Amino acid sequence: MYQGHGNGLSEGGLETLEQTSKRYALASRTLKAQAPDAVLLQECDPAFFDPAINHAAADIQQMFSVQSSFGSDREASPGTAVLLKKPEAGGQLLKDPQFSTKVIGGDKSTGGSSKSATMVPVILDGGNASDPIWLVSIHVAPLRNAEAAAKRHITMVENELSELSRFVLAGDFNANPSEIASTGTLLSKLRRVAVSPEVEASGSVTSWHSEQGQQPLIDHCFISSDLGILRQATVEKVPHSPYGSDGSVKGASDHIWLSVRLSVKPLTTTDDMKRACSDDSDCVISCNRDLPHCCGELCQCTQAWSKQYNSQLTAHKATENCMRPENGCPVARCAESEHLYSVQCQEGHCVALKTANPNHRERRYEAPEEVVQCADDSYRCADGQVVKRTTPAQGCAFAKCP
Repeated sequence: MYQGHGNGLSEGGLETLEQTSKRYALASRTLKAQAPDAVLLQECDPAFFDPAINHAAADIQQMFSVQSSFGSDREASPGTAVLLKKPEAGGQLLKDPQFSTKVIGGDKSTGGSSKSATMVPVILDGGNASDPIWLVSIHVAPLRNAEAAAKRHITMVENELSELSRFVLAGDFNANPSEIASTGTLLSKLRRVAVSPEVEASGSVTSWHSEQGQQPLIDHCFISSDLGILRQATVEKVPHSPYGSDGSVKGASDHIWLSVRLSVKPLTTTDDMKRACSDDSDCVISCNRDLPHCCGELCQCTQAWSKQYNSQLTAHKATENCMRPENGCPVARCAESEHLYSVQCQEGHCVALKTANPNHRERRYEAPEEVVQCADDSYRCADGQVVKRTTPAQGCAFAKCP
């Protein structure tokens, strides 16, 4: 949101006023197009909400209410902010009137005025107001060159979170996952909403330097244990200059958006809730196996889940634990299955129905051999030392090593 703390309004800024307006317009278009229930902003400048600078500011303020770290001695300084989509715009979250917004840090002790955390208590519109969810937008100083300030800020926020049962903590941490894990702080123990395995593996994720040659993963979302993950985090596809062809980025860094979809309810645990439905459209046949499994079924999908719970199982497969190499899943080359599976909602529960497959042709199957992991992480049927065991479904033959 704020280009290197030197926008077109700053003396000797890193961009012209016209470039600042273009960047604000780009961010505003994204907010209006995505229209999320909540937006957590970092390095956000008060000018972003000024119609004289941001021509879409009126639209943003019509769609969202703004809670920010601006005010008093921070009035003209960049900071953090939380935007809540207004009910008249279809928003589902309301600021809890029982509690006040909190601002943590934002001074020299945490690395400067922009290094703050804005904490906003929200409740679900029409929901239970006795247990709010705190949305925390945070910007932390870099651990690499401002370790004391970064850890002081994290500790201050942790002290606040330790008194809360439900929260979402997200923003610019200026640290990758391994750096966060090495701090030994609460952050290293919280649930992080992982981005997709493809994006995580590419290294091209949430931030880029002015040369656009480095693209580190330093923006994260952490959640309390009783919130559900409905979808792994998604990101803007490619970091790019916000100015188009009108000027280059100089001496600064910028970020692409990170989007998460969460449930205010925890993961369902009872079998009844995992398969709860009102009609057939609430159900799905899936290869996802129940928690804590990371790997799905091979060759035949037979699991009947509610679509909501199946989304949670899919998100679980994208967690850091499941993405570890030692938890890698086997792949298989499968013959035509003897049966087909469909799903129906029967008496409020999703039920798998098995029928004969008319395209199935009888053939003799040999007992599956033990599965050995190849050097390239593919699998084959072979004798010898077993690296990983699995039980392939009838009719499956594992691909051979190259």
